[in-house]
Amino acid sequence: MMIDEAMAAERPQPGLPLELSTSDPLVRKALLSIQQRLEAPLTVAALADHLKISRRRLERHFADALKMTPSQASMAIRIAHAELLLSHSVRTVTQVAQDCGFVDGSHLIRVFKSVRGTTPEVWRRVQAKPNSPSDATQPLPA
Repeated sequence: MMIDEAMAAERPQPGLPLELSTSDPLVRKALLSIQQRLEAPLTVAALADHLKISRRRLERHFADALKMTPSQASMAIRIAHAELLLSHSVRTVTQVAQDCGFVDGSHLIRVFKSVRGTTPEVWRRVQAKPNSPSDATQPLPA
């Protein structure tokens, strides 16, 4: 496979779908750093230190660009990754929690339920159900 060009450092690499997008290069760099450290999330202060800027400057850039805090963006990315793992793997909720930087399965369940209104297991079952109208009209096997 031939690669035509390398992606710039500020652009997220292929992989995790990232719904958060902005033209602010500082916020893009921060989002990429968050994405690269899902299993061990950085605190906002550590993220600012990593980017060599003040915490307040980082928070202002996030507020202007995304209308959310760096912590909220980090949680959105971690939940999106949890959804990806839940829908495309057979990992347990505990394994998904570890992969997404949550303390344990119950922590993921609490946060997931507060964000999505349901538990990860229920969400996974709903995602696995066929959604085509023809499936709904088929008689059930006897």
